[in-house]
Amino acid sequence: MKNIHHMHDELKSLNFSFPNNSFENEDDVVIALNETQHYINIRQYEKSLLTIKKVEDKLKSCRDKKFLAECYIINNDYNRALNILLDLVKIDNLNCDTISLCSSIYLNTGDIANAIKHNDSILKINKNNKTLLIL
Repeated sequence: MKNIHHMHDELKSLNFSFPNNSFENEDDVVIALNETQHYINIRQYEKSLLTIKKVEDKLKSCRDKKFLAECYIINNDYNRALNILLDLVKIDNLNCDTISLCSSIYLNTGDIANAIKHNDSILKINKNNKTLLIL
């Protein structure tokens, strides 16, 4: 079985990385997202953020934008992550996962009132979510 470093080297040899920051089409964005995940897997968080930021303006799905926010979170850029997540909540205010991420950021940054507010909104959406009751 190939290890993840070897697979990454193979991708680079096939010219699937983007040294010139040229992202021509959606396939390139998918490859950049995969490369970002690779950097996360090997704990090179700064590289993960640099890679995904190259395609930030081309991200269309909420899932991909949430992934961008998660990259900001693991790089301790909570403000940028929160801005993205709050925009996503405006699009889908029933997405407990996104709302929970907002709550976690608020909690980590000491904004307890907003953390509780977001947890309360999750409880309204999903009354059976017992994990939130510990807050």
